[in-house]
Amino acid sequence: MKKIFKFLAFAFTLLFVLPFIPFTGMKNLSVSNAESTQDIENYVSQILDFNNFKNKVDAILNDYIKFDERIAGSDGEKLAADYIVDFMKSQTNLVPKRTTVVKNGIQNFEFLSEMTGVYESSQNIIFDYNVEGESKTIILGCSYDAYAYVYNEETFNYEYKGVEGVNNSAGSVALLLAIASEIQNLNLNYNVEIVFFGAGDFDNAGSSFFVQGISKDEAKNILCMINFDNIALGENSYFYINETSNKFSDFVNKTVKNNEINIKEVDTTHLNKTLLAKPNELGIKYKHIAMSSDNYNFMKSNILSINFFAGNYSNGIVMGRSEYADADVITYTLDDNLNYIIENYEENAIEKNLYSVYLTINNILTDSDFISVLKASQNSNNLFYSFFGNEKLVIFLTVIAFVIMIVVAMLIHFNLTKKSYYANLEIGFLSSVIKISEHISDGESNEDVAKVVSQVIAQDIKKNKTIKRKRKKD
Repeated sequence: MKKIFKFLAFAFTLLFVLPFIPFTGMKNLSVSNAESTQDIENYVSQILDFNNFKNKVDAILNDYIKFDERIAGSDGEKLAADYIVDFMKSQTNLVPKRTTVVKNGIQNFEFLSEMTGVYESSQNIIFDYNVEGESKTIILGCSYDAYAYVYNEETFNYEYKGVEGVNNSAGSVALLLAIASEIQNLNLNYNVEIVFFGAGDFDNAGSSFFVQGISKDEAKNILCMINFDNIALGENSYFYINETSNKFSDFVNKTVKNNEINIKEVDTTHLNKTLLAKPNELGIKYKHIAMSSDNYNFMKSNILSINFFAGNYSNGIVMGRSEYADADVITYTLDDNLNYIIENYEENAIEKNLYSVYLTINNILTDSDFISVLKASQNSNNLFYSFFGNEKLVIFLTVIAFVIMIVVAMLIHFNLTKKSYYANLEIGFLSSVIKISEHISDGESNEDVAKVVSQVIAQDIKKNKTIKRKRKKD
């Protein structure tokens, strides 16, 4: 019994200490200082590459943020979709996908809008890089809609507002378009599908519809889905693959380390929560990072994925979205615009984050071991994400865990109280003995001694210092 109690006490204590322990899963890989002529040449080359990348991605970003009313289902979202389609047709050599449900690269669908309360129309945009005779496919994707969730002090309600949404999708769109414009030059020996998901901010409706249209045979040929989330603004750039390391995560870590790319892996992210713009229907405001973006729909279908995002997740347990430590959140606010970010954050903050992801993508896509590693990593998800997606079940288990914590706390309290009672009882007894000895002198009769003892005990019982009277049972 004592062993069980000690174990419960240890577990209960660990529960409170855990948030302050930094996890080894957070890997800090930074660019080293140049030490040789070759290093200097590589460093200069990187600067030139960065400037070329910066010019390209800045031009796309400045064009795209003009669509600052692209709330899912709106005319603004449709205009943003038209821009993406025009860019893919004019600036890339990729082919618009054509199937029975995808017309000239457009996959139309309907979703229930939380803003209007009715079904609205949106569209996924799908373009392909095809290798003749090859069936294995890699999907690169991101959402392209955006909104700000703003409190109206006059109506005392939150409202959806249009916003440039630099971190919320514009940065991801700019990066994915830049990659799409260059992918033909990589001479890849496998298929690549570029997908821009509509209605991403409404429970990832676009990617959900897209995944539902994938047959079992098609799913077998999809080796990986690479997703770009809020990657434009954040203290660090991150990638997430799984709760524990596997061959794919080891491969990506090796790639970023060998190429000295400033990006970190986040595993053990079951401890990290993303703050939603608004509570869901059950009142929950936080969601597991793995479940908060478009890649989650692929994970549920047992398709391997990697998600790129930016923020501040350096302490293991993080409750809520945070772009920078000790700074106000800007995602889903009206501050998520280019001028505000330029005025309040370091120079080239956006481009540096995007460039880290850009380098990582180029290096893993062109690595000769990439496809073999993906094949070896299939079915490596060690957690049932569909289980975590059942929010009612999660609430039930949370309540059970809370009850267990209360029981453990009561056991600890009872044990400590019991020990304290007997300690006080012993002290009180010794105190009574001392009082008795002080009132008894040499030569007193037994009757006098008995009288002193009975008086002292009676006084202590009255003060409730030692012995508690037992209540008589009725």
